[in-house]
Amino acid sequence: MAKNSASRVRILSVRRRAAAYGLVGFAAGALTGYLIFLRVLPAAIIGIGLGTIIGRWFVGRGA
Repeated sequence: MAKNSASRVRILSVRRRAAAYGLVGFAAGALTGYLIFLRVLPAAIIGIGLGTIIGRWFVGRGA
């Protein structure tokens, strides 16, 4: 039972980290899109995708 609970906590932690990186990526993409391309939405969508990928796979991996 404790092992199952620990697993759920770990999964939730990974999801929260991916969501946080996705949000940061969204903001960075929107800012970049506004400053460089003068179109916010396409760059923001790309930013949220890249931020989520970075938060989920690269940062979330243990040693």
